[in-house]
Amino acid sequence: MFLSQIAYSQHTLSGKITDIETGESLIGATIYNPGAKQGTSSNAYGFYSLNLPVGKQKVVFSFVGYEPQTIMVDLKNDSTLNIGLTSNNVLSEVTVTESRGQYFLSGVQMGENRLTAREIENLPVVLGETDVLKAIQLLPGVNAGNDGTAGISVRGGSPDQTLILLDEVPVYNVNHLFGYFSVFNNDAIKEASLIKGAIPAQYGGRLSSVLDIRMKEGNLKEHTGKASLSTLSGKYTIEGPIIKGKASYMLSGRATWLDLPLRLYFYLTDNDMKVYYSFWDLNGKANFELSNNDRLFVSFYGGNDEFFVGNEGDDYFAGNSNTKYQFSWGNYTASARWNHIFSSKLFSNLTAYFSRYNYSHLYEMKSTSDTLIIDTYSSLADASLKYDFDYYPDNVHKIKFGTKLSYLFFQPEKTDFDTVTAGLSSHYQAPVVDLYVNDEFLLGEKLRVSGGLRLSSLKRGDEFDFHLMPRFSACYPLSPSLSLKAGYSMMVQHLHQLTNPSLSLPTTMWVLSNSSLESSSSNLSSFGLYYMNDKGLELSGEAYFNTMDKVIDYKPGKENFKINEEQWDESVMVGEGFSYGIELFAKYRFGSYYGQLSYTYSRSYRKFDELAHVGYYPYMYDRPHNISLQITREFENSADAKFNKRLTLNFNYMSGHLISFSNYTIPAILPSEFEGYKHHISDFNYYIPHPNNVRLPAVHHLDLSFHLENKTKEKSSWVFSIYNIYNRKNISFYYVQNDQIKGAALLPIIPSVTWNYKF
Repeated sequence: MFLSQIAYSQHTLSGKITDIETGESLIGATIYNPGAKQGTSSNAYGFYSLNLPVGKQKVVFSFVGYEPQTIMVDLKNDSTLNIGLTSNNVLSEVTVTESRGQYFLSGVQMGENRLTAREIENLPVVLGETDVLKAIQLLPGVNAGNDGTAGISVRGGSPDQTLILLDEVPVYNVNHLFGYFSVFNNDAIKEASLIKGAIPAQYGGRLSSVLDIRMKEGNLKEHTGKASLSTLSGKYTIEGPIIKGKASYMLSGRATWLDLPLRLYFYLTDNDMKVYYSFWDLNGKANFELSNNDRLFVSFYGGNDEFFVGNEGDDYFAGNSNTKYQFSWGNYTASARWNHIFSSKLFSNLTAYFSRYNYSHLYEMKSTSDTLIIDTYSSLADASLKYDFDYYPDNVHKIKFGTKLSYLFFQPEKTDFDTVTAGLSSHYQAPVVDLYVNDEFLLGEKLRVSGGLRLSSLKRGDEFDFHLMPRFSACYPLSPSLSLKAGYSMMVQHLHQLTNPSLSLPTTMWVLSNSSLESSSSNLSSFGLYYMNDKGLELSGEAYFNTMDKVIDYKPGKENFKINEEQWDESVMVGEGFSYGIELFAKYRFGSYYGQLSYTYSRSYRKFDELAHVGYYPYMYDRPHNISLQITREFENSADAKFNKRLTLNFNYMSGHLISFSNYTIPAILPSEFEGYKHHISDFNYYIPHPNNVRLPAVHHLDLSFHLENKTKEKSSWVFSIYNIYNRKNISFYYVQNDQIKGAALLPIIPSVTWNYKF
């Protein structure tokens, strides 16, 4: 009777929160009722549901970068209220505090950072190319690969231990230009969210973290576009309504100019050696409002890199000869999603997607007497269907549940001689089934808890493996401005990535657990303190400890040999590892100044039975110290000023990465009759005391960018950037010469300019 009385004394207010100018849904917007001190946030599609007392109630809708809106509602029954918020690029501390305070202090999720496309655009860039993964590297707990590259290692894990999603579809290789830029075109992105602690049950398949990137949905109100020319590439984006207010589209393409001057140079110089490189990518999305309760999204991505080296006249055989080396890699994704609102308390999203990654490299040598062709390739395809639900029974519980069925097709690295083989091989294939449920609820008046379970099943050989993964996180406010959070998550990873650490080329091979190789698992525990005052100052500190089991790596010496496609698992070793660290983060806005500072201390170790004499040793992504500082100044302009001006300074410091250096070589022992062939046989290199035994010098650089933006509707803007102002010689790759380690720096001081035009 008591529960019935409560139910009848409240009604549900639900709806969608969007950008009033474009119709784009706003993810994570805050809905708050000051009277009852109750609130919620919008989901990934802008949908919200909040129970309120009967009668007149004040509801505040807010989102970072937008003007908050206060609405008086008179609830007599369940009601729908869709809200459009107006963007405001000049933010006051009060607006930021009101919008973020609910989530930052009261949100149960740990280790989550969100970046909008505008925040990413503020950062200094290399060769004029804005990059979401380089922006992610400024966050605590995230390390880069080599100097200037876009690869990320989160909390000491390898890059493949981060699940990277583009509109809910996994992307299996994120590199353009050998890793110096990512495949994500910022003009097509709405926002990116990184989760690296107490990962919710709706995510699975990786051990360390999740990077969830969402593309723009397209302007529902008017046709707009943007063209960009940078030192490296050109981009063009258009979006607008298909049916005004009901359906929209977005299309964005990008291609590099690098190939044109290279081709011109070799044509004019008539050089025997020729080197070409190019990349392109294309993003597209359309959404249709089928009814008030139904919405359909269709999106796709395609991108590819091509690298060619060839020369003529080398005398490999008697007579004239020529050689060429051609390398290519790319990703292709497509998805269709159907949103349906069953009621004011139940929201669903049905998704079907396909994702494919492949690489190939072709070596060809021709002469007047013979021809040698070596074609090496690898591929992975993922076809999946998933159904997710958001259920809001009351203000106490927020429940997510769903299921996913995936079918994985993959081809380990394979080499063919005297032939060229193309197409997707389904030599290895396996189904994966996932189920999950997660409940976020309030215990008492203060303690907010999130608990969940995820069940994952993979077919290995003739049997199914089942893995039950618990997830837990909690938030307890110690005061109105200080909160304590803690969390735990168990993760399982069926797919593994093998990469030769001595190569800069993206020769990434994905392999799947099979009858002789079990899935990897991790247990991540973390806790932290979070502080925020009414002046816009945010402080957070998190500590974590992660244990890993059944992680894999190449056996010593195997990373430089071709892998037999039938026996690739014989070239890897299985072991265990652990990582731990402390992450400190500060963010502050004062008037026209904005700044953030992060420091991370982290360690990561591995142990393998094949290296029993070593025990635990530092993992290749063990980089203890990482410091990042960003300061932005938005210049105050008069009302009639023609331009908005913005200056950003960025400093990064990171411990050098580890390499394996042979302290001595054990010579090969050969019978006397084979002494003449000794130069054909490699001696065995032995690392003392362990692999990854040499740390290269620390990486650091100071970058600057200046934005000059026309204030008119059809506005152009200029971005002037300087990367590595003091010309630090950071090692991009290394080699050994005369028993000494030699390093090469590829990124000295680099000025760049980008021109943008919006219409």
